[in-house]
Amino acid sequence: MDISIFLAQVFGLYFVITGIAMIVRPRAVETLIATLAKRDFIFVTGFVALFIGVPLVLMHNIWDGTWRVVVTVIVWAALLKGVMRLFMPDMTAEWGKRLAGNRNMIRLLVWAITLVGFYLLYVSF
Repeated sequence: MDISIFLAQVFGLYFVITGIAMIVRPRAVETLIATLAKRDFIFVTGFVALFIGVPLVLMHNIWDGTWRVVVTVIVWAALLKGVMRLFMPDMTAEWGKRLAGNRNMIRLLVWAITLVGFYLLYVSF
């Protein structure tokens, strides 16, 4: 199986399942964001994101102008998320706190992630 298709299926399923869960339980999303905005948690999740992001970027760095670029942007975002969490935990915590207080932005991001997930499922199955 092509790595692009595999990653699109994985990210697509993940985004759709988590997106729908967040749409159904919006209060849980606010609590989750507030929890993730704690400095100690940010640092630990930075290691995890970096550990996952590095091999994903090495495996999938395709900029061919097709749907595969969406997967590439996602893997680069995972890597950059890890780097930011490790090197700028205070700024990341501040962003998380601001996001937790902005329900409209949370809704927009949740719907965007869910729609990207549906798109990835469409192109990969």
